[in-house]
Amino acid sequence: VEVFPGVEGLVHISQIAHKHINTPHEALKEGTTWLYFMNKDDENIVALKNRMTALGIKIIEVLEADKFVQYTSEQYGIDINSEKDMYKLFENIGLEELRNLKGIIHSYTFKHLDETMESIENMEKSQEEGIFSLFNITKMLLEFEVTHPIQLNVISSLTEQVKNNEKIIPARVTTFGLAKVISQEQPTISSYSIDHDLDGSSQDIASQLLRELQQDKDHRPELVAFRQSKRYTKVIERQSDDFNGNEIIVRENGNYVIAGGTGYLGVQLG
Repeated sequence: VEVFPGVEGLVHISQIAHKHINTPHEALKEGTTWLYFMNKDDENIVALKNRMTALGIKIIEVLEADKFVQYTSEQYGIDINSEKDMYKLFENIGLEELRNLKGIIHSYTFKHLDETMESIENMEKSQEEGIFSLFNITKMLLEFEVTHPIQLNVISSLTEQVKNNEKIIPARVTTFGLAKVISQEQPTISSYSIDHDLDGSSQDIASQLLRELQQDKDHRPELVAFRQSKRYTKVIERQSDDFNGNEIIVRENGNYVIAGGTGYLGVQLG
């Protein structure tokens, strides 16, 4: 390993498990803890949970409830909008368990098409399930000083426009945006987003999700989507010089709002 710039050395791990293991990577998976912020009776996430527990991983479920309640040491209920409830959740989990935390699954918006876009009240509820609950989770990670590397996986459904004319719920995409910002501002948190159309059996969907979670973080895309069991990744390519799309006309003395205006592109345009 590189100890500091220009100086390299060998590291000997004297003990990382109480039994013989083939590789250090094996022990770092078995015996770790994951937090599942999930909907009650979600067959797809339950199937994923069963596969991960079979690998020796401890899963703590966090369900939506009217107020904080501890059902068991591995299942809680919280008001997902209550920062107080979120604090009590992390407090009850305890610092020792949090030090063993390997990853988080956030899947409150992992469900079929609904009436989210039909009213302002429904859209506000979607934001509470998505971006606001994720924001509170991140605040607690910082509050309880969870500073070791962890995975943050946001799993949603029909969030991005992948195919022409498919019905989606755009209100859910804000959670993907926050996940990306979290990983940029907190280097120890690796954030990933999965958009699934819920096509297939719960076992098939669980297999697809698990394969994503098991990917090497350095080669794993920030966002993947599944449509009819086919996997898509977002690719940004430079258009060729003979591109025949509509020309973007910038009107002189016009007024424009640049979202994310403090980024490199926004500054250059401004």
